[in-house]
Amino acid sequence: MGIFGERLVAARRRRGWRQAELARRAGVPQQSIQAIESSDQRSSKYLHQLASALEVSGAWLIGEADSSEGAAVGVTRAPVRGLVAAGLWQEDDRQIEDETPVPASPNPRYSARPQIAYHVVGNSMDRLVADGEYVICIDFAQSPMSLRDGDIVVAERRRGGTTERTVKRVRTRNGLIELWPESNDPTHRDPIKLAPDDDATEVIVAGIVIGFYRPI
Repeated sequence: MGIFGERLVAARRRRGWRQAELARRAGVPQQSIQAIESSDQRSSKYLHQLASALEVSGAWLIGEADSSEGAAVGVTRAPVRGLVAAGLWQEDDRQIEDETPVPASPNPRYSARPQIAYHVVGNSMDRLVADGEYVICIDFAQSPMSLRDGDIVVAERRRGGTTERTVKRVRTRNGLIELWPESNDPTHRDPIKLAPDDDATEVIVAGIVIGFYRPI
């Protein structure tokens, strides 16, 4: 593996992304990422797209700049706000006091916004984040970007004085926003409507996921 491949792997893992997630965000074939990460390739026609998605400089990725010029250098800590279900809704409106804040790479796009983490329970998003891992989020209300098709979000369902959370992928269909699982488990196939039919139930987006943390 050459320096391009080494730095691509390092930048991708720093964000907690698998190759498939980087490919989706950068608009690059996953096979091209696999080729870069497993060879001595020195550059790529996709260099700009990969650097933009990872928020690092292209020069740093291919070894023409030292690590001090890479935008994704440095690690902050995100406090764990609570539990979030990747499956059924998880009732949990508590700050988890005994969990240590988890590593979260600073994201220049949200540099003015504090990051928070949720501890994932369940497997409805196991193509991206597994049971026991963490999603790193910013508060949706403070996000400088509007909700987009393809975003990963933490949603809250409020009804009868209780608050429940889940993590899902945003999909827009027929003008409506739905929250979809991404799971290898065939029992997780149905979406959640952002605007439920039940007037007594409110579903809101609480956080936009900007990264993951996978404990060793």
